[in-house]
Amino acid sequence: MMRLDRLVIRMLLVLFILVAGHPAWAFRPMLGMWSAKTSSSGPVAYGIRKYITPNTYTFVVPAGVTSITVDVIGGGGGGGASGGGSVSSGSHGGDSSFGTTLMVAQGGRRGLCENGFSSTGGAGGTTSGTIGTGFSGGAGGSATSTGTTGGGGAAGITGNGGAGKNTYFGGPGMGAGGVGGGAAGGAAGNGGGGSSFNANGAAGSSAGQGGSGGDASSFRDGAKYGGGGASYGDPGYTYYCAGGGGGGHRRVTQYPVTPGQSFTVVVGEGGYAHSSYDGGLGGGGAVFIQWGEGF
Repeated sequence: MMRLDRLVIRMLLVLFILVAGHPAWAFRPMLGMWSAKTSSSGPVAYGIRKYITPNTYTFVVPAGVTSITVDVIGGGGGGGASGGGSVSSGSHGGDSSFGTTLMVAQGGRRGLCENGFSSTGGAGGTTSGTIGTGFSGGAGGSATSTGTTGGGGAAGITGNGGAGKNTYFGGPGMGAGGVGGGAAGGAAGNGGGGSSFNANGAAGSSAGQGGSGGDASSFRDGAKYGGGGASYGDPGYTYYCAGGGGGGHRRVTQYPVTPGQSFTVVVGEGGYAHSSYDGGLGGGGAVFIQWGEGF
């Protein structure tokens, strides 16, 4: 018993010397033996970055984020217009992109004005890139006489946008719905429906409604994001003016990234239209980036 007591005393003495001379040496192994791991990298909270104003930006991956979902929507094309002694075709919608060439959504093509000839509506924007999948915007309504034509709907997250209504007089008429995709162009005289990042658009209504996937159009301007602008051809002129096409939409889900990694983001603008003579502006493009838990 005495030997055991002496052994314990010696061990305590050695421990005291170690602690007194080298506290870090003494405690680090001991703490490592008995302490449990109490910290870990838990799930990252949901986050979203919305780029909705035409410009060029830099997105930096937040701390802890290892994958992102990206939606890129091109701007809608502007509709043509004639009236007041002036005739003006619209302009193309601007392209939107993520990572320069990783994902590109083309803007809708412009609506043209032709003197005395039928004018085909602007084509919907297409997409390109090395990641993700994309769908095309709906074509703008074609002009077969003077009057108004609808803008094309922007592409949705799972399908193409709907075409705008051709030249139409009288009561309301609606464009064709996108197959599982973007909001359709609304009534002739209404811009195309927009697209978003959370749902597809419904078919257009007599009010040019964009549905749940994006905003509804208001009068002749294309709805955000990417709706094509409607056209107007004054009956007092011989120019037939067509609607602008909707913007393309490209999406990638759970794309692997590294915290601190940076990407160039470009948001395309909506196409120009001679609004003084009731041509519809194209809806601006957008880029949405989402990440985190529950997504």
